[in-house]
Amino acid sequence: MVKRNTGRIKDLALDMLFYAKPRQPEYQLADINQIVQEVCELLQDKAMQRKIELNWKIDPSLKQMRIDSKGIYRCLLNLITNALDACNNADSQITVKVDTLEDKCLRMEVSDTGSGIPEDKLKDIFTPFHSTKGYGGTGLGLAVVHKIVSEHNGSVTVNSEVGRGTTFEIKLPTKGPKAEEE
Repeated sequence: MVKRNTGRIKDLALDMLFYAKPRQPEYQLADINQIVQEVCELLQDKAMQRKIELNWKIDPSLKQMRIDSKGIYRCLLNLITNALDACNNADSQITVKVDTLEDKCLRMEVSDTGSGIPEDKLKDIFTPFHSTKGYGGTGLGLAVVHKIVSEHNGSVTVNSEVGRGTTFEIKLPTKGPKAEEE
């Protein structure tokens, strides 16, 4: 119990720092496939304990790209954790997929077969401190996702149906911002 709550406190503190603190993203060349794999492997045990199938599909043709790898890691961690929370039934599935689109955008999707988000709640999900989890959430996770994706000049969208699940889609330009001169 102490270990679980320590993790929650750490996550809350990191979300607060990512959201509240004005910061410059730390752009560097990174392998998005590796980031996806690391986050999924981190959460795999939690998924298995809850009898939720967690799958990830990486794109081996992707080259390294200039991103804030810590920020993108945080985005994926928040989205997959939310998906785990939304999956109330054993035998639910979460799929994380990364690929590129024809318009040279990187696309990351996190889909679940969980409870879904009611349509009237969708308009507020990226609002800070708005949570659909009641006392179980801080309302910062999706606000942090939105902020980090915006820092990358990207977009994040959601498609959800109550009782069927939710898909979050992040699109990022593949060139990314230029490295700052030292």
